[in-house]
Amino acid sequence: MKKYLMIAEIAFVLAMAGLAIFFNAQAERERARAKQAVEQAKADRRALEALETYTQKTIIIREKSNAATVRIKEAPQAQTPVPDDVLSAWRDGIDQLRSKERAGPDNPATVP
Repeated sequence: MKKYLMIAEIAFVLAMAGLAIFFNAQAERERARAKQAVEQAKADRRALEALETYTQKTIIIREKSNAATVRIKEAPQAQTPVPDDVLSAWRDGIDQLRSKERAGPDNPATVP
């Protein structure tokens, strides 16, 4: 009888150890999930802040450009056309800024 009692006690201890291991693993998974949720919330917050900053900058740029457009349109002689030589020089300058080849000491072929 004592032998069966000892076997039952060992089985009980092993069952309790198994349950402890199971619940410990479960708790570890929950901690990992919580940590991942916190990291995701931080990433979402950073993305939202970046979006808000971008939106604010875009609004400021649009407001300033709209104000500048109004000032230009209301300026004296705003309806006077730009002389052809000035307009041509301006377009050439813009094209040079947009082109991949830039004038410089290492590229004398593009220097006018």
